[in-house]
Amino acid sequence: MHTEFNQGRRESRARTLLKAYGKDKEALFVGAVEYPSHKFYVAAVINTDRKCVIACSIRSDNSKIAEEVAIAQAIISPKCRYVISDSQSAIRNYALGRISPKAANILLHKGNLISSE
Repeated sequence: MHTEFNQGRRESRARTLLKAYGKDKEALFVGAVEYPSHKFYVAAVINTDRKCVIACSIRSDNSKIAEEVAIAQAIISPKCRYVISDSQSAIRNYALGRISPKAANILLHKGNLISSE
């Protein structure tokens, strides 16, 4: 969904997801936001206590790659059972096995990352 044009739908979907997973300690929420420089994104993983578990900066001009990286960060988190993302394209890429090299690198080298959990 487009961030500006579908605000009502996004808020409704977020409320539904929070109702279903908001108290589940094994659920992690992911997202990515572009820096003002337009050359970097921050990919973040938030737990149900609304605390940042993992975050990193990504050099990219594609938000889908940053969303895939956020999902990869959640997947490698030791206490993660559910990954909640609003990026349909990133989720679709995982389902098809076609994720970006940046996201794949995180999954392949998970022992080299530091998280707050």
